[in-house]
Amino acid sequence: MEILQTRHEWSISGRLDRSVADEDIPRYARELARSSVANLITLMPKEKQEAIEADVARYLAGRKPELGWAARAHRAFLQRASDTAREIFSSIDIAVGNLPTASFNASAIPVPGSKNSWVVALNDGVSALVYEVARTTAATLKIRVGQETDSEALSDLEAGRILYERFNCYVHLGVPYGSEYKVSPKQVFVASRVTTMAERFVYAHELAHIILHHHDHAALRALPGDWSGAQQTIQRPDQEIEADILAWQLLARVFAESGADLQTAYAGSSLFLKAADILEGAEDLTAVGTHPPARERLEFLHEAVHRTATELGVAFEQITAIGKGMSNGLERAIEAAPPLPGACPFEELLDRASSSIIPDYMSFQDEVLAMLSHSAPSKLCRVLGRAMGRAERDLRKLGIIDESATNQDRTFDEATISAGRKPFAKFKLVAGLLGLYLTPEIGRFIERYRAEYLEECDD
Repeated sequence: MEILQTRHEWSISGRLDRSVADEDIPRYARELARSSVANLITLMPKEKQEAIEADVARYLAGRKPELGWAARAHRAFLQRASDTAREIFSSIDIAVGNLPTASFNASAIPVPGSKNSWVVALNDGVSALVYEVARTTAATLKIRVGQETDSEALSDLEAGRILYERFNCYVHLGVPYGSEYKVSPKQVFVASRVTTMAERFVYAHELAHIILHHHDHAALRALPGDWSGAQQTIQRPDQEIEADILAWQLLARVFAESGADLQTAYAGSSLFLKAADILEGAEDLTAVGTHPPARERLEFLHEAVHRTATELGVAFEQITAIGKGMSNGLERAIEAAPPLPGACPFEELLDRASSSIIPDYMSFQDEVLAMLSHSAPSKLCRVLGRAMGRAERDLRKLGIIDESATNQDRTFDEATISAGRKPFAKFKLVAGLLGLYLTPEIGRFIERYRAEYLEECDD
């Protein structure tokens, strides 16, 4: 119950949370804090530096989702599984955990040199985004519990604005960040139950790959734009569909203990695939991964649910009631929202800052630090690198950057200087940010994206 009551704080309504334990602060936040302190307050006593560094790291860590959701799903499965399932898993060694990465994916990775040993890694990007979608969508419904019904609900236009913010920030920065809005305890409860089932569907999908031996002789590759660079197995489209079908069966027969559980199981599974479909439409590479289109997966899920309904002797419409209501609300809200992907928040900030003849570097850096506190390294580094590459390309077109020129005292006419002022300001703003706040390791990752953008332009 505590998870259901506190999960709404994932929307990051406040950034400074001194209750974050040191061991829960992501490595990226620690490195960024250390780099910031080293560059800005080197003349302070060491004890003062360490105190400020700890405060900055906690600030950058912000409010985090409830930790360990993947491990909890695994424990719940083993506790509820039948004797047959326990017998299957007695010969398999599985370590399950969730990774603090923005990727809307999960993976089961074979342990090198070990037979029947697996690491199942489920990414927090799945959990965070699905919850925000479920929370906003639930807020459009007037939910009745007993004799009480919610008196207020979001309009389609309000929900569309909120979801646009969430998806836009996720696509560009890796976190579904956005403004707060009113939501009732009953709506939060439904969103939490649905999200928990979505998490378990993702877990069961990866478990299904192992049970069905889909990883035998499977190729490995790193997902595009993934910060960790960890390699993930590639399955055929038909194997992904098979894993979805078995995942639903595990969800319905192991995790669903009541009719209400069965309803939220379908709602969570379908909402996860609906969110994936929206990300695919926005061409988010870390979401698409190697899976078949989400709409195709939804069709096979519906067939599996029909079979379950027939086996249990219940109406298909009864199992899908909550999911259908939330899916319809999601579709109406997205239809009312601007097209995705929208403008990147960082690029909008960079454009405003570079519009002045003399950019306000301090204000820009303050705003970027706030943005860093709710962004993901994999997404942010790509944005920074491509922004540098774009500015460099514009300066090259104007001849301001020219490695072949031998005269260092070149002069430019007024039109060239005027045209080059903004891209030069952008390049200097981003370069200054890298020099002051970001570690060499992160700088190299950004450089990779800068070079990638310039190569694309050359093609």
